[in-house]
Amino acid sequence: MEKSSITIRRCVASEKGTLIKMVNEVFRESSGFMWNATPDRLTDESFDRSNSNQSKLFVAVKSDDVIAGCVVMAPAEEGIMYLKMLVVHPDFQKLGIGNKLVNFVVDSAKKISGCKAVRVGLLCPTQIESTWASSLRKWYISRGFEYVRDESVADAIFEDAEKELRVHASFAIFEKYI
Repeated sequence: MEKSSITIRRCVASEKGTLIKMVNEVFRESSGFMWNATPDRLTDESFDRSNSNQSKLFVAVKSDDVIAGCVVMAPAEEGIMYLKMLVVHPDFQKLGIGNKLVNFVVDSAKKISGCKAVRVGLLCPTQIESTWASSLRKWYISRGFEYVRDESVADAIFEDAEKELRVHASFAIFEKYI
């Protein structure tokens, strides 16, 4: 598949089932080992929140309308846009789709008055080595993101989240200044 055959557009409701399946499969494969019972990363309810007036869910689609990946763009705090739930289907990884999705969010954020940075948080185990987390850290840094800080899981997700984790973890926060 050629990189140029990908279009990024806003997700439509009829794609909900396909996206939920893709996101949850990729989530379980990459970070499922960290959870006692792997929760769904995307549900009907979280899909609706991710594709609201505030948050926008975008999909990367091939020319034959096959969804290859997705990303959520949401306001974090004043002047900061959050890049969340960047997922590329395993069949389409290593083709530049993740880059296109990140660039799309960064370019979109640049057009928002007062926006000074794009932020991403990576859930990373802290007491064991994870090649997946290490690779993602390097990937974001190579795209101009800078490590800012670690944030507790309880602060970032919900108070009892740490009880659900099989391993100790925190969010590594990265920002790209625009």
